[in-house]
Amino acid sequence: MAIDLFLFLFCSTILLSFSISLLDGYLLYCLLWLSSIFYNCSFSDFSLPWLVRIIWLIFFIGILVGRFFYSTSYRNQYVISNSTIKLPQQLSRGYSIKPVILLMFMLSVVVNLVLLVFSKGIFNLDNLHNSSKLNIYIYSTEGLIASFQLYVAYSVLFLANFISIASLKVFFQRFLILNAFLGSFANLKYISLLASYGHQLIMPFVNYLSLIFFNSYRWKSVLLGFKHFSIKKTQLFSGLVFSLIILFIFLNYLYRNLNFLDFILYKSLNRSEVYEFIDDSSLKTLISNYSGNYLYILHPFLLLFGLPTYSIPMGTSLIYKTFSETSIGGPNVHLPLATYIISAGGLWGLSSILFVGFLCGFLLSHTRFILMSTPVKFNYNSLYWSIFFFFSFLKLLTEPSAFGHTLFFATILFFILKFFKLLNILRPI
Repeated sequence: MAIDLFLFLFCSTILLSFSISLLDGYLLYCLLWLSSIFYNCSFSDFSLPWLVRIIWLIFFIGILVGRFFYSTSYRNQYVISNSTIKLPQQLSRGYSIKPVILLMFMLSVVVNLVLLVFSKGIFNLDNLHNSSKLNIYIYSTEGLIASFQLYVAYSVLFLANFISIASLKVFFQRFLILNAFLGSFANLKYISLLASYGHQLIMPFVNYLSLIFFNSYRWKSVLLGFKHFSIKKTQLFSGLVFSLIILFIFLNYLYRNLNFLDFILYKSLNRSEVYEFIDDSSLKTLISNYSGNYLYILHPFLLLFGLPTYSIPMGTSLIYKTFSETSIGGPNVHLPLATYIISAGGLWGLSSILFVGFLCGFLLSHTRFILMSTPVKFNYNSLYWSIFFFFSFLKLLTEPSAFGHTLFFATILFFILKFFKLLNILRPI
């Protein structure tokens, strides 16, 4: 119990040191995933609890070393505490979002709605995990749209000091809110599966609120006692969150008669379910089938050339006991565990975890520096990839195979935007 509490605090402290805002997802990851992992190490029947503890400890030591290496190597330019960048007065608010970017964002919302209404099987709960993958064109379109919306939304946030108030209001109050409504409508298919997927009903609005208050809830402001918050903003945010919680409770009782506290505990403590399937036998089987597969996350790229790196992800093989593409689903195999398996376990596996952690810590430090320096010192190429890695890192940590697909679509989108000179989303007023 004591060792797991220490590991939770140690790993959470390191991860939160990269966080920019209360609403960037890093705090939520600590509260849900890390707490679930170390809580269940103490109170669940994991077959290999010490392996779980060791791989996560080594991984976060690697992250810490990577962060230290970056900060010492770039000490003249590395800024860790500056949460707000003040622009020269003549540059402030001198830009608006390009109309073509707004048009593309609206088209992405409309296309998502069209796919929802007309795509075959999208409401079929028997194919819940892979309904979009039934059609490669639908799957690709959804992936590109998600990457585009991520880049536009967060580039607007980090360039907000450049953008006129009127342009910001149009984007947040019209485009983003419409996207949230349609997202919730699309997720009505989960309404009969509230215990497992009920959170999908409110996630579009949670994401919308996170974007709206991202800059206001930066850690510097939070730690200064909400110095920069207005009462109206705080009240509005609290009221909306409270309303969503009440709606969620109502839906739980209406459709599942499920105790809300049980539901919260289930969603919080079930994030480490993969370790329930890991024992000596399953670990050896995974290692024998995936060891040496160092291009695991590049599966979508190599699949284009007929060279898939796997037939099914690790999590699927754990529960279906097969390595052929007959089923899909299963628990998420987290990055430290996936690295250990791919590196054939043992001392080499632990060393690989340390190295991967080092790379993650270095890249997180660099992307955070770029985002914190925006828009004083940046270029749009680095801004694009910094937004992608910083806000997709938690997916990499949780599910490397899914991150590979996200990386694939982000790469395609990057070259499309670069070719049409649309990486720069702003124009002078």
